[in-house]
Amino acid sequence: MHAAHSLPRRCTRASAVALLIAATLFTAGLAHGQNLAPNAEFDTDVPPWSTGLGDSSVVWTGLDHDGCDAAISGAALATNNAANATQGRGISACITDFVPGESYAFGADLRFPPGQARTGSAFMRLVFLASNDCTGLSRTSVDSATLDTSNLGNWVRLRSTGVPVEADGSIALVARLIKNEAGGSLQLDVDGAFFIPGDGIIFADGFERQSTCHWSTTSS
Repeated sequence: MHAAHSLPRRCTRASAVALLIAATLFTAGLAHGQNLAPNAEFDTDVPPWSTGLGDSSVVWTGLDHDGCDAAISGAALATNNAANATQGRGISACITDFVPGESYAFGADLRFPPGQARTGSAFMRLVFLASNDCTGLSRTSVDSATLDTSNLGNWVRLRSTGVPVEADGSIALVARLIKNEAGGSLQLDVDGAFFIPGDGIIFADGFERQSTCHWSTTSS
């Protein structure tokens, strides 16, 4: 995510400390708007994101959607190895701390690495389940728009807003990858996942990785 705040060109140590305190208080006041997707930036690894079937896999890669150095942040690389054509596989993470009755936005940045022999498509999906741990049968699901392999090598944000959550239980946030042809494999980079109350993201990075690489600059 990118912050769009302009700061003075010169800043004393005292004003910097005051700014940090104010930002901390501001973030605490907006805790209800935080990203509920776990390990959303894949800074150092992939868990708790995982695959559900043996003919798919997910590993960590140092290619970050914001261009961060691999020492700071990375992404998840999902692979669909299904033997048959038009088979969908996915990676998912479980979300349990949502509020029934509220509406949410969800999505992620997706990228098809260039140079692949197989074609296909990908999208983000919410799966609503009655269980408290994303096991069992799904009640229903909601999908984002679709990205296909006609767009190679570019990060594209897929985002859906105003999705109501009507019941308790659990929600699986899924990056779904469909391979058109039989045999071979199709890969997808996933980064910047989000599941947030309302229609957008309040970005309040605490610089846990000692870097500003997820922020962009603005001119006054």
